[in-house]
Amino acid sequence: MKKRAVPNIILSFFSACSLAMEFAVPGGLAGDAGMGYLFLALENIRLSLNGKTLLLLLLCLTFYWLYKRRKELRIKNGVLFHLVCFCIALMWLFAQGFIIDDTLDALRAAPGQIGKSVIYFIGSFGILKLAGTYILASIVSDKDADIGSSKLLRFYEKHGFWAYFITILLICLPVWIVSYPGYMDADSYCQLAYYFGIYEFYGQFPVLNTLYLALPVRLGHALGSSNAGLYLIVCFQMLVFSAVFAYMQCTLKRLAAPKWLRLISFALIAVSPAYTVVAACLGKDSIYSYGLLLFMIEITYIFTMGEDYWKKPWHTLLLAASILVVMTMRNNGKYLIYVCTAVYLIYLCIKYRKSKKLCLLMAAAFLVPAATAAAADSAAMKHYNVIPGSIREALAVPLQQTARYVYEHGDDITPEEQQVIENTFIYCYSDGDSIGNWYYSMDSSPVKQFFNNDMGRDELLEYFGVWLKQGLRHTWTYIKATANQTYPMFYPRFNEMPAHGETDSARHTHISEPIGLHDVDVANGAEGAMRSIAQLLSVLPFPAVLTSTACSTLAVLLLCCHALDRKRWSFLLYALPALLSIGTNFLAPAVLMRLIYAVIYSMPLLVCAYRNLMRTDSEDAGKNMEQMKKD
Repeated sequence: MKKRAVPNIILSFFSACSLAMEFAVPGGLAGDAGMGYLFLALENIRLSLNGKTLLLLLLCLTFYWLYKRRKELRIKNGVLFHLVCFCIALMWLFAQGFIIDDTLDALRAAPGQIGKSVIYFIGSFGILKLAGTYILASIVSDKDADIGSSKLLRFYEKHGFWAYFITILLICLPVWIVSYPGYMDADSYCQLAYYFGIYEFYGQFPVLNTLYLALPVRLGHALGSSNAGLYLIVCFQMLVFSAVFAYMQCTLKRLAAPKWLRLISFALIAVSPAYTVVAACLGKDSIYSYGLLLFMIEITYIFTMGEDYWKKPWHTLLLAASILVVMTMRNNGKYLIYVCTAVYLIYLCIKYRKSKKLCLLMAAAFLVPAATAAAADSAAMKHYNVIPGSIREALAVPLQQTARYVYEHGDDITPEEQQVIENTFIYCYSDGDSIGNWYYSMDSSPVKQFFNNDMGRDELLEYFGVWLKQGLRHTWTYIKATANQTYPMFYPRFNEMPAHGETDSARHTHISEPIGLHDVDVANGAEGAMRSIAQLLSVLPFPAVLTSTACSTLAVLLLCCHALDRKRWSFLLYALPALLSIGTNFLAPAVLMRLIYAVIYSMPLLVCAYRNLMRTDSEDAGKNMEQMKKD
């Protein structure tokens, strides 16, 4: 037997078990002390795999065959890649416990659970390493799979942007029709209430985004139909959606993306509700995501075309438009642009330091729209007397950790610490209630709503002092609080795709009635059919896998780690907006798919950039550069 055969067999078995095993303690596990701990442990594992012998055998054989073939892929994974796989496998293990009862008790709740945890962890690590290796090898492969698509792609290559634009518009048409007057959520109604004076205008949302939503409704209301005004936004978003994704498809072609990547990208636009349905959702996330995707496309052109990029004014205009949209449609968009602008300008000015004129042009291209957006936001806040937003929006992680600490260790809190917590959370201990009773493991919003917005700087520092002391006392509690809240970022779940919604005015009558909004059933049967299709697509491997929060996050992290292992540092410049978006999702009150729409949308772009940087044969890249210069 060859040297690597035994490790591969063991790893194949563990990988198969991690997919086939029920992690919860089996209901039929029973016995007395005389049966022995080892017997109960083995019985636990047997019952967890009961009835899955054939599946386990097939998985074992499949994984063993894949492990044997892995050496043919010519992909060397470095230390950083393995470290990330290790951390993600650990998060997957934690997720198994959190899914059962929001704790990690299930990992050691009965004899055999620790053994199952070890098997699951090693198997998950093996799957991540194997899947990552095969995916990376497919991306950098010099072969462009012939999948019978040449005629379709030749048509779009011949007609270019407008062919893509019209096709995507036609794909959107069914959703466009049945969504009238648009899909609304609680945040959107809250923004309308701010503008129309139903609520006090609070800076929870960007003021310009509120105006983007409210002004068309005001126009429609003046003309006799608020619904029609709302629908104007849907029409605008559908046009922007089609234009941005048509532009991305043209960009993939100019970057010499392989056929399979371009077809998968186009197929996702056609069938995934994460694309078409989102375009009919009214609020900050849709238009922000299109602006950020446009920003990432322009960044890709900047680093691919070099100095020639700045010779084309329309590129600069698109860059400016993307910066304006990103900064004004979400509060965190400002900070994303600030960080990206600083990093990109430092890199570009160092690279082109011999040309002061070019450096000034690049600085103006980034700084002028950023300054314009900041000035417009400030002017709008003053004009509408907006109350500044609370710092609580940035404290989701520590507030959630404090709540779990109170929930798990309420008796361990000193009177001094309790007083600080009472100052931090209003109504914290009223009527014997505590902030721990409002703790919800997956979302810090219930806790965050009790944050004392009137806290001063000294009180906030005092809170952080208590937060640090309690964290040092029970560090594991803080780790569990954060992991329990954020594991969906790393643990794949294929049921998070946005389904078809409605105007939902009946639940917000105190806002919708004064404004004149109401639900309309344009095509009730068609709407029901589309909702059913969306729910089906949320559980099918395609497109659910490629449009899930976890898979997009894992793909970006693994691509970055492998690029760093191979010393392709420049890939981080392409991926920086995606990494910052992932960081925002990690620090948010809850892990939400809508916070990383732009990351999901940009994956074909990032894969193409990674592929071009990693391929050893640069002949295609050189030809592509010449083509882009001509374009």
